[in-house]
Parts: sequence; C-alpha cells; structure tokens
Amino acid sequence: MKKSIILALTLLTITVINAFAYDFQVDNLCYTILSPDDKTVSVEAAEEKPTGDVVIPSTVSYNGVDFKVIRIADNGFEKCYDITTLTIPHTMTHIGYLGLGWMHGLETIVFDNPQNMTIGSYAFDYDWRSFSKVKIINCDETSLINQGLNLVTSLPVHELYINDKRVEDYIVPDGTEIMGTLFSNCNTLRILELPNTVKKISSNAASGCNSLTTVTLSSSLESIDYNAFADCSELRTIYLKAATPPLLDKSSFANGCYMFATLYVPKGTLSDYKNAEVWKDFVNIEEKEYSDAPVEPKSKCSTPVIYYEKGKISFSCETEGAEFVSEISSTDIGAYTTSEIYVSAVYYISVYAKAQGYDNSEMTTATLCWIDADPQTEGISDGIAKVRANPVLIQSCGNVISVCGAEIGSPISVFDVSGKEVGSATVSSETTYINTNLTRGQIGIIKIGEKSVKFIMK
Repeated sequence: MKKSIILALTLLTITVINAFAYDFQVDNLCYTILSPDDKTVSVEAAEEKPTGDVVIPSTVSYNGVDFKVIRIADNGFEKCYDITTLTIPHTMTHIGYLGLGWMHGLETIVFDNPQNMTIGSYAFDYDWRSFSKVKIINCDETSLINQGLNLVTSLPVHELYINDKRVEDYIVPDGTEIMGTLFSNCNTLRILELPNTVKKISSNAASGCNSLTTVTLSSSLESIDYNAFADCSELRTIYLKAATPPLLDKSSFANGCYMFATLYVPKGTLSDYKNAEVWKDFVNIEEKEYSDAPVEPKSKCSTPVIYYEKGKISFSCETEGAEFVSEISSTDIGAYTTSEIYVSAVYYISVYAKAQGYDNSEMTTATLCWIDADPQTEGISDGIAKVRANPVLIQSCGNVISVCGAEIGSPISVFDVSGKEVGSATVSSETTYINTNLTRGQIGIIKIGEKSVKFIMK
C-alpha cells in the first residue's frame, strides 16, 4: 500500500511537471527558452486554451528581454478545438510533432511572409474537419514562388489566397526562375500561366490541384520534377513553349493527363516531342504558333577606349560597326565678370558605344589636361595665347588610375577629398599606373608636378 502511494505521488509530480514545462506565459500562450544567447523560444497553448483568431507573435517580451519565436512545440496546439484562425509569423522555422493536431475548429491558417520550415511528424494531422483556407500575407510573390512552401503538401485540400487575392486564374510573376512547391492541394486554382523566365518546376509544385484545367509552360523551361502536376484530374490543356523538350519525370503528370490532355508544342518541334522520353507518352500532341516567344537578350557593346594624340581625341571599340556618343565639358567655359580668370585647361570626356543588335555599352570617362612644360614662356603675343604644355590623359578602372603623356621623371600623387594621399608614382614611361584605395564614384585629386586635377573614379 505504501509503495502504491509513493508511485501515485511520483506519477502526479511528473504529470504536473509536464503540464507546466515552460519558462514563462504571456496571455494564453506559453514560451520555452531554446537559446538564452540567441534569445529564441518555442510556443504552445496555455492550460486555458486560446480560442477564436490566434496570432502567434514573431517576438515576445518578458522581463525586459525580447525573444524571437521560432518553433511550435511538440503537441503545442493539440486539441485546441476552438481556434478558428491561426497566424504563424515569418520567424517560424519548425512545427513540432502533433504541433497542430486535432484542431477540429481550425478553418484558416495564415502564414505571414513565410520562410521554408521543417515539419514534425503528424504536425497537421488528425481531424481538421473544418479546415478550408490557406492565406499567405505580406510576401513578395516572386520570392515566395521561387523558394516554395513545402509544408503545403502536408495540408488538406484548401483554398489558397496570396496577399489577399484568391488564387484561381494565376499568372506567375515575371522574373520567377523556379516554380517551387506552393500550389499543392489548392482546390481553387483553375488556370496557371508561367512567364518565360521559369527554368524549373519543382516536385509537387501543383500536385493535387483538382480544379486545374489549363497550364502554360515557359519557353526557357528545362526540367519538370516528379509529381509536379500529379493528381490534377481535370488537367486537359498544356501549352508548352520550349523548343527543346524539357526533362520530364513520368510521375510529373497523372496517367489520365497523358491519355486525355492535349499538349501544344511550338511549331516545327512536333517530331522532337513525339520522340522525346516521356513526352512521347502524350497521346494528343499538336503544334502551335506562339506569338509571345521571348526576345533573346542582346549582348552589350564592348566598352570603348579613349585616346588623345596631336590635338585629336579618338575612340575605339571591339564591337564591329560601333558608333560613339560622346560629351566633352570643361569648368573653364562660362561667363565671367572679374578682371582675372584662372583657367584649368581641363576637359572632362565621357563616351559610350552603340551598334545595331547590341545594347549600349558601359560609359567610359577620362580627364584631359595640359601640364605646363615651361611656365616662364607663357604669354599672349599678337592676340594669341602661347603656352608650351604636355597633354595628359587621366583614366580610372577599378581602383587603378592610368596617366598617359606626363613628362618622364614627373612625380604623381593621388589624394582623396580629405587631402590624404592614397597613391603615388614617378613617371617612367608613356603610361603610368597608380594603385589607390579609391572606389567607384569617389572623387579624387591627382597632382602631376605642380598641376592638380579633380576626377571621379569610374
């Protein structure tokens, strides 16, 4: 008898400990600290279970500390029969074993800008008898579709809403490259159109969509993974714009689809598809002229090079037939009202190349200045200014500055706008290269002998 009493007390103690195995409670949600250093917690329902619309916060404050909510605990909301809508934050990374099990009254689950998360066994299982809607809010649709939301394959059949729009006739946003697992078990999707940027359709991307009748697949499509459109019993029309048959797994489409759907392929590719693995299993394949085939991206013109010799500025470009659009400016040009004018004799040159069939090139810039060779001989005679000067062309690429035409033996220093020297060299050849720590867009000052010139790194 004594042993029985002790055993009963022990079991009662264990039950109490399990019932209250959390670190703190806020309202009707309880939290367990997972990492004191990272300040992360798991969440579960309190003993007095929440009801109605429940929003799990992304962060929770307790005793002046902010914790990030990243997990739903094992059995966390099990048998919360009276929750009708549950919102899961973007910080959530895992839903534990039976985390949302036996939620008889749950009608809607809301994912706030979700990231892919891991799912414990039976996380959503057991008698979601009222469930009907999945809502995804506050998300970038392109990013969402690219990454997918794998957990939807574990959800019962549902209506899908993305940013408050019911998914029915859905056009995937342009720029999407991978169609991730997102539409699985969606019973509202009827028509799905992919932009020509999509290269891959992931496994289970739109499996179990029992209202889907028509899909349009992109011209750049390279592969369709297993079960991508499995169990889409009403799919009868497939428009495929890819000139080369993409890799296709036999399970990608339901058997009925191979028998009863019509596959429309680009004109001139019928024999390719009729001989391609798996694609040849479609009984009905027809050719179609697609008017919206994407324009192949153009190559850019090569970046032009700037030269100066004997009073002439010239440009060259590796792209055949290139034309040049250039602009030359100088701070000397203007109207003056003073008795003395200091001229810099500095030209700022910018140029880009263009050619038929190519996008315009990147802009190239250079600074052309004149360094006095013999200042004592300067003057004006017969109304003509006479100056012996050496033309110098200054250009930059990355963090390197090139100086062409400076007099042999001339010292060159480069400064940032604060006056700190960031590079130097002595001229020993026609072109001198100076390494600096200046970056693109920064203003620098180069001093060649006694001449200082301001420039912008390109």
